[in-house]
Amino acid sequence: MCGITGFVNYGSKLSSNIVREMSAAIARRGPDDTGAEYFETPWAQIAFGFRRLSIIDLSERGHQPMFSSDKRFCIVFNGEVYNYAEIKVELQKKGYIFSSDTDSEVVLYAFAEWGKECVHRFNGMFAFAVFDSVKNNLVLCRDRMGVKPLYYFHTSKHFVFASELKSIYKYPFFEKKITLWSVGNYLANGYIDAPHSIFEHTAKLSPGHFLELEIATNKKTITRYWSIYDCYRKPKLQIDYNTAKDVLEEKMSKAFQYRLIADVPVGVFLSGGYDSSAVAAILQKRCRRHINTFTIGFRETDFDESHHARAVARHLGCTHHELLCTPDDALGLLDHYSEVYDEPFGDTSALPTMLVSKLARDYSVKVALSADGGDELFAGYNRYANALKKIKLLGWLPGTFHYFSKMFPLKEDLQYEDKFGKLTEFLKAKEAAEKYAIIIKSFSDRLLRKLLKEQHNYSYHIKANEDLSSVALLEQILAYDAQTYLADDILHKVDRATMGMSIEGREPFLDVELIEFVAQLPVHFKTNQGLTKRILKEIVWKYIPKNMMERPKHGFGIPLEQWLRNELREQTEFYFSEQFINAQQIFCPRLISKMKNSFLQGKDIPGERVGRLFLFQKWWHRWIKN
Repeated sequence: MCGITGFVNYGSKLSSNIVREMSAAIARRGPDDTGAEYFETPWAQIAFGFRRLSIIDLSERGHQPMFSSDKRFCIVFNGEVYNYAEIKVELQKKGYIFSSDTDSEVVLYAFAEWGKECVHRFNGMFAFAVFDSVKNNLVLCRDRMGVKPLYYFHTSKHFVFASELKSIYKYPFFEKKITLWSVGNYLANGYIDAPHSIFEHTAKLSPGHFLELEIATNKKTITRYWSIYDCYRKPKLQIDYNTAKDVLEEKMSKAFQYRLIADVPVGVFLSGGYDSSAVAAILQKRCRRHINTFTIGFRETDFDESHHARAVARHLGCTHHELLCTPDDALGLLDHYSEVYDEPFGDTSALPTMLVSKLARDYSVKVALSADGGDELFAGYNRYANALKKIKLLGWLPGTFHYFSKMFPLKEDLQYEDKFGKLTEFLKAKEAAEKYAIIIKSFSDRLLRKLLKEQHNYSYHIKANEDLSSVALLEQILAYDAQTYLADDILHKVDRATMGMSIEGREPFLDVELIEFVAQLPVHFKTNQGLTKRILKEIVWKYIPKNMMERPKHGFGIPLEQWLRNELREQTEFYFSEQFINAQQIFCPRLISKMKNSFLQGKDIPGERVGRLFLFQKWWHRWIKN
């Protein structure tokens, strides 16, 4: 696991120190080693920078940037390819000679042999850049589900890429010009979805995509090589339930054990829920040593699941570690939050994720398995069933109803504005995924048009623009959530939280073979007669008693709403003040003041909405104002 960065500069030659400064900005992603390389072409200056977190082959042979033996190819690689040993054997048969035991070198020679199509052979998480000195092109690639991040900035004179925005901030010609559309995107969802970014000329490479840059012309081409929608569009497997359960357990076992491959200590983040318990149970059953598990508890009982995790760990025989998180612990990390999340990010469960990562690091663990993706694969969220009910309930309303929305004037009642706005958007939507996105977002377009500065014509168009007519309604929602919420919220959260503590986070449920198998299972295998995650739960019950596992589902959150009214009230007043809002020139001061006053008085303003605004203000104060 590492941090990568680099640039293609078409202007006057830059100092050789620039890419080193860019790498230093993401030093926490790789504190074990650093490297930089420069290339001169007739058209542009090219630079690669690298920070290494040593996981496989801890020797100097894993140093990057890494060259092929003929010096044609140079790579910077972030991530893990778990099946690299099998690919290495195949390449050795073709005559390739390896000088290290790293997966990075396997990726390099796989690219030399098969070009960018080599990615179809990889099972893992990755983001990499390869410079081909013969073709004079640069190829960037991001893994299928987006576990590893990759940003880029592109203008007529500059192309810059990095694992995190803070690295691009160090590029001397980068300009922090905020786009209001992305602010609205963030407020609606709590994150900015790929390929968008908070800044102009800046984007995320979407999961499952290549970006190819022709050095001579500065022309970029982006192509998709994998999509979860394609997995759901495949015919359903003709398989009985019990056989499917056995096959799934074997695929889970293989995927989970792949994620143990490392030359450093490995642990598991354990919440006590079904997903993390499945990972811990299957691995502990198949390991001779005790698995190290880690969890965070809270004094506030509404947020605490530590006793469940402790009970599961004890039952499985894991070596368990836990930390009771106090308000002071979380609040102490809040200022560091904007340093770690260098793009606006509104998921407050990032704070306990940062704390559990620090706990694991304190016990010298360098790799941690996180069980994200289970809810999206097996239909675990309660909101799926609620959304389907609303979609069916409102389906009878006339499709022309939305045309009458112009007859209803905008009101000062923010809750009215939001609810009415969502209803009109919902009735215009055609696809189930689009309707679902409208149901779960925190701000309607109508409310955002009032909230954002002046008469900005905000309209959020979701990415579910695929033909899913052959796919069940629930599966349309699952595919959409995996492409958006999972990739741009959950995986973004875990990557920054773990890497911010110099830990590699691995996602065993996001194994490509596992994903493709689960997507082809009949829907009733996943949810049936009100039982969510049906097939996964029945596998877990083989290892852990059902009565120990069955309980109401909790989120991994913090009581931010309570803190904003109490411990953080002074900061709330400051960030929502007229002076601060006027300095930003982003929001309508009058509406922000109205929202703040209603919230502090305990009136009916969703705390999540205020929390997202608060975290945006802290981000702006850290990265724009200062």
